[in-house]
Amino acid sequence: MTYPVTVEPGGTLTCARPANSSVSYIHIKNKLIVGAKGATKKAYVNFLSDSYQDCDISIRYNGSIEVYNADFYVQDLDAQGKLTIEDSKVYIDGAFASTTSSIYPTTLTNTEMVVNGNQISGGLSDFAGGTSNQLGNVKLNNSALTIKEGDTKVAATVTATNSTIAVNNLTVNSGKTLNLNSGSTLNAENITT
Repeated sequence: MTYPVTVEPGGTLTCARPANSSVSYIHIKNKLIVGAKGATKKAYVNFLSDSYQDCDISIRYNGSIEVYNADFYVQDLDAQGKLTIEDSKVYIDGAFASTTSSIYPTTLTNTEMVVNGNQISGGLSDFAGGTSNQLGNVKLNNSALTIKEGDTKVAATVTATNSTIAVNNLTVNSGKTLNLNSGSTLNAENITT
């Protein structure tokens, strides 16, 4: 997506790549805005399908996604640009990766994000060949992040306020931080620092 795209409140954006297509990812090089702050109607992004190929989203460094009051379904989400999600539900059927850059934060506010799998691979150099969900520069405010499968790595600074993070195996990479501020909880089977 080279040009800005807006999905109005009540609108739907669906990935309709044929099931036999060799390409399943959408690169966002500009801006994708889904919904609107304070909107009463939900917006929808549906990149999971029985009729078409499930599609991934990769936000390039100069791109961004803003999501407000929406339901957002995607196969993999590789957020190397700015990702802002408010008052929404996000379901990622595969893996989630956020950039380690402080210039491009991932911010979840009043949002529930469920990540069903892992294995970010073959993307841009930050995540190529990885075998885990990568939490880079992530801020959670009154939100819940659940990663159901695989390992999760804290690769930058993750801050949670009044939020819950639930993962299986968590590794905090050397020199990186996980800040659980007021009212936050971490549920993890194993934690490695």
